Amino acid sequence: KILNYLKNKKRKNNAQFISKLLNGNKIRLLDIGAAGGIQEIWSPYKNNIDQILFEPHLSSYEILKKKNYKVINKGLWIEKKLKHNFFLTKKPECSGILEPNYEYLNNFPNPERFKIIKTENIETTTLDDEFNSKNSPHFIKIDTEGAELKILKGGESILDNVLGLEVECFFFNLHKDQCKFEDVKNYLESKNIQFIDFLNMIRWERHRHSYVGQPQVSNVLFLVPPEKIIEKYNSKKLDLNTLKIYVTILYVFNRSDLIKVLIEHLDLAMRLNLYLEEAYNLTEKKVKRADFIAKMYWFYFNWLH
Repeated sequence: KILNYLKNKKRKNNAQFISKLLNGNKIRLLDIGAAGGIQEIWSPYKNNIDQILFEPHLSSYEILKKKNYKVINKGLWIEKKLKHNFFLTKKPECSGILEPNYEYLNNFPNPERFKIIKTENIETTTLDDEFNSKNSPHFIKIDTEGAELKILKGGESILDNVLGLEVECFFFNLHKDQCKFEDVKNYLESKNIQFIDFLNMIRWERHRHSYVGQPQVSNVLFLVPPEKIIEKYNSKKLDLNTLKIYVTILYVFNRSDLIKVLIEHLDLAMRLNLYLEEAYNLTEKKVKRADFIAKMYWFYFNWLH
């Protein structure tokens, strides 16, 4: 109960700060492969978010609609109106446009969750066909079982307006003809969007799933670097409200280092307008706690050896 109280208090404080910073503006958040609804990391700020979900899996789509989410029952791809196979698997979260690669999956426990139970035909669209410069998302989350690069390449234009992305990336071929982390990283870097961090790491051992096995999948954070954001603002390609949304994204993902860059390059009036010192101090506290826990983990891990 005490831990829940502290957690809820922290979430409330975070939400209050973001509401103050945004001052009525909303983050356009696009969630592609949205079977679970809004992510936990964004849930404290749901009143400050205009969320659009893409979910081609019909039953998942219907569940989301009943929860009153703004959800589109289409698959995103590199081409529009292409009828494409959609492989429904025993575990719904493993479903996708790409066929599972059993030759690889059979080396690890529980490959049955990837078993295809039905193949449907879905209509595809592209990011560039669904959005334009006026309604393009500020932040994109993609979880599409290896199809991430194809989807990104269908958004050549709107990626020029995106501030950041969280992309599920793979290190091995869990699906046939899928992209991997380096493919996504190289493409986004060509669009001036940098790899920032692995937000988590899913690992498998040959005989079990664990926290110390072979890395398989990670949710990866990519952001437009702060220097590029300042350049766009100074050349009037980006307005103050969008700058506030960028600071919000840095705050949500605890990037005190990037907030520090903004502090060092913006004048006092702008720093006050963006509450940068307050944002930095709040995120730095969280980062220092996380750093302490990480040090303790690695101390113990190395001690075991």
